[in-house]
Amino acid sequence: MNTPGIRYLLALLMAATAVALASDCSSSCTCKWKQGKETAECRHKGLQTLPAHLEPSTQVIDLSYNNIQRLPNQAFLQEKLTNLQKIYLISCNIQEIANGAFQELSNLVEIDLSMNLLKRIPSQAFKHTPELRELYLQGNSIQHIELGSFSHLQSLKSLDLSKCNITTIAARAFEPLRMLEKLKLHANKLTTLQPRLVESLQNLHLVTVHENPWICDCRLRKLREWLVVTRAPHTISPVCSSPPRVQGQNFDSMDEDQLACPPEILPTGRKIESVAGDNATIWCPVGGLPTPGVTWYVRDIAVENGSIVGGAGAQGYILNEATEERGSLLVIADATVQDSGLNIRCVASNAAGSASATFILTVSNRVSGLAGFSADKIAAISSVFVVVVALLIGFFSLLARRRNSHTPVPIKTVTVNGATESRIADFHYTPSAYVGGIGGGALGQPRPPLRSRTQLRSGDRRRMHDGRREPTLPLQQHAQVERTQPQPHRVSRRRLAQGGDLSVRLDVGA
Repeated sequence: MNTPGIRYLLALLMAATAVALASDCSSSCTCKWKQGKETAECRHKGLQTLPAHLEPSTQVIDLSYNNIQRLPNQAFLQEKLTNLQKIYLISCNIQEIANGAFQELSNLVEIDLSMNLLKRIPSQAFKHTPELRELYLQGNSIQHIELGSFSHLQSLKSLDLSKCNITTIAARAFEPLRMLEKLKLHANKLTTLQPRLVESLQNLHLVTVHENPWICDCRLRKLREWLVVTRAPHTISPVCSSPPRVQGQNFDSMDEDQLACPPEILPTGRKIESVAGDNATIWCPVGGLPTPGVTWYVRDIAVENGSIVGGAGAQGYILNEATEERGSLLVIADATVQDSGLNIRCVASNAAGSASATFILTVSNRVSGLAGFSADKIAAISSVFVVVVALLIGFFSLLARRRNSHTPVPIKTVTVNGATESRIADFHYTPSAYVGGIGGGALGQPRPPLRSRTQLRSGDRRRMHDGRREPTLPLQQHAQVERTQPQPHRVSRRRLAQGGDLSVRLDVGA
């Protein structure tokens, strides 16, 4: 095989391809193969719009350093440049990008919009570029990064926002960028980053945040922890711009407690009342990060545990409590009337400064009887008394109700056809119903036996056999009812419900 000959043929083929490509290229651009891609270089041509007559197969177009101030809708689609993979528009005075400017550019993986005049992220324009991997926006006038700025860039891996005069970034602005590996935020006007924003950047392989006027207080603790403790890759350590106590110090050399927020005394009552002989307690709630230390002063003298603080030898004890409401408790044991008017001061301090609050103590003589109770204690005692009375009323009402449920059933005596019977008073009876007493028809008398079938008269049997029943005379014509006063004998309803001494007699015929 003649190797020199093959090389010569390849050179001729490449030259012919370059000539053909150049012949199809716009007069404003230079078209060539570069890094294995069909490229149109149109730099410094004074263009105000996209060049015409470029080959639709163009994969890379470089339009940098022109005067293309606006990208309209379908800017590249109209020129049939839908095969583009990379677009370079560096320093083109671009002020506006229409929402549909990148329509049909589904293969686009890189856009460079550096050094233009954009004032916001053209987020809606990127919904047509789902495969975008690299976005360069450095050198624009983007002051605020808002929520949703990158909602359509889930595939983005590299983002450059340096030198943009950015002052604020929404806490969740970078959350959609789950594949992001490189982020450049240096040389902006950032003073702080919210902790939630820092947490969304934990997977980065490179971050730059230097050359920002950082205010090094407790809000930057999360950023310092991420850069220094977790050792997130960063080229240059950020430097504090303020406050003066840490100005010029970089994050790598600072202690965490130096990133502090000034302490404050939280709202609480400043007038303390106590009774002679009792312990007077003063609570001083504080805020700040790191948690401030608290020092107590009585008559401008620092108080230590067990030290004498009162005029009559009262001792002071300090209890520092780590609760949800952080603070310190001062207890003056066995306060006396002579301690009234004590000027007590609470001072909270940390690396960021100090704050103080003054309390006035009033001690009154103990009063005997009810007058010695405070209004709060009297109200509490009254409440307990009302509850006890209500419980007693309820108990006696329940007891009375149970007694009424066992009231005896009144019994009355009646005479029917010369026979005396006992019946329940005010109870409805049919003409053939009788209530027997304890052992018979009437109380204390034997109960008449029931008539058997053989004792029925023939007329009665005949009428029953025929299925006919002759009408009977009203009971009032056969019986004389004698009502008497209720007898002392009583039958309970429970016994009657169980079938007690209740008997029913069928009277057929005379």
